[in-house]
Formats: sequence, structure tokens, C-alpha cells
Amino acid sequence: MKLEKVTVNFQRNKDLGNNESANASCMLTAYVDVNDDKEVVMEDLWRMAKDNVKHALAPYFAQPTVEELMLGLNITEQEKEIDSAN
Repeated sequence: MKLEKVTVNFQRNKDLGNNESANASCMLTAYVDVNDDKEVVMEDLWRMAKDNVKHALAPYFAQPTVEELMLGLNITEQEKEIDSAN
């Protein structure tokens, strides 16, 4: 029985502006038996690597919530303050 090793490496950089960036990478290795379909194994490894990098960088791509835009104020409190100001 002959085993082969296959490795994938996926990385992504996100420019955050102001000379800052976020970097994430994932390297995965699998040992493939002669009876395994190497293409299927490689596709699975690529998907897993991409999913992990995407998850790691998700906070940098996420849109701010209304609560975050209101600096932590509860939305109903913000509405009450706006109503009382009028």
C-alpha cells in the first residue's frame, strides 16, 4: 500500500486602511491512500482551508450593526431620546 501526502495552502489579506492589514492563512495536509480519489480529497481540503480563512477574517468584512453604529445604545433607548428631544 502506497500513501501519498497532499497539501493545500490558502491565504488572504484584507487591507484595513491606515497602513494596516489583516492576514489569515490555513495549510492543510492529508495522507491519501491509493484507493482514495485525490481530486475529491484536494477539493475537500481547499473548501476547508477557504472556510477557515473566511471565518478568521469575517470580523473585518462584517457590516456594523445598528447597535454598534449607535455606540452601544439600545435602539429603543435611542428612539426614546430622539422622541424626547422633539
